[in-house]
Amino acid sequence: MTGQLAMLGHGGAGTLIGGFPLPHHAHSNVQYTCSSQPGRIVSQYGTGRRPSSFAAASDSSRIVSSIADPNRCVTGASAMCHLPLAGRTVAVANHRHVCTTPKRAHDSGSRSYSCSAASHKAKKNRILDLYDHPPADGRVICVDEFGPLNLQPRPGRGWFPRSRPARLRATYTRTKGVRQMFAALDLASGQMFYRFRDRKRWQQFLDFCKQLRRRFPTGKLYLVSDNYGPHGKAEVRDWCAANDIELIYTPTNASWLNWIECEFTAVRYFTLDGSDYPSHAAQEAAIAGYLRWRNRHSHPKRHFAINSKIRRPDYLPNVA
Repeated sequence: MTGQLAMLGHGGAGTLIGGFPLPHHAHSNVQYTCSSQPGRIVSQYGTGRRPSSFAAASDSSRIVSSIADPNRCVTGASAMCHLPLAGRTVAVANHRHVCTTPKRAHDSGSRSYSCSAASHKAKKNRILDLYDHPPADGRVICVDEFGPLNLQPRPGRGWFPRSRPARLRATYTRTKGVRQMFAALDLASGQMFYRFRDRKRWQQFLDFCKQLRRRFPTGKLYLVSDNYGPHGKAEVRDWCAANDIELIYTPTNASWLNWIECEFTAVRYFTLDGSDYPSHAAQEAAIAGYLRWRNRHSHPKRHFAINSKIRRPDYLPNVA
């Protein structure tokens, strides 16, 4: 078993924290030590300096990662704490050190990629290649959810009669629930397709994939989506694989690679900003009206992020 971590206060009494939520530190001098290496301080608060480095013991093949939040905890049956160690973080779960992402290394001026950075680059290049060179055997479609769509007065610019601006209610209640919009952007035509639903679980996402398959019955579909949990559900992956649909996921923290995201900005600007719809039907009618107008003026989508820094071969995202 790898070394356990103990929290030491002013009195030096150790309190085991592996598997339990990390408490809020009101005192000024809290240290973390590794019980497998007695007397070794691995992190210190209240000193104004960076904590010393840390090496986990024995059977953990990969150690520390570079994450930020020193007090981030996940409670529950498998509680986990992320502890700051020398600008890195060790996740402690069930008294074991759990590696998430290896730290990037520098050697003689050269940069070696961590596993997450290499994965990020591979996924990014695959998506950019699909955007730049649409496959001849099918079409590329970007899918995502837009919402939640609730009923409330929304600030923003709009078209109003001169000297008579629309007024927003000072108080409101949201008693009619929320709605979700599933949307798809077909890069070959530039058109957007949508469905409104009450939930956005994997069942609704699978139903939306089936609707896309019925709309485009021939050829392979390359669906670009983020790594939201329902998108990777086993039932969704199995059905897509059996129906000639390939799911291409954007890298973590890189949903901006999904081309449909910028289209959502326009949807929000033209339909939601400065609005106060009385019902979901009215709100959905406004969104549908804009999308119908947009589809009548659509054109194929080309030239994604030209001359952007993400196109440089040496671009290294901040993922480690």
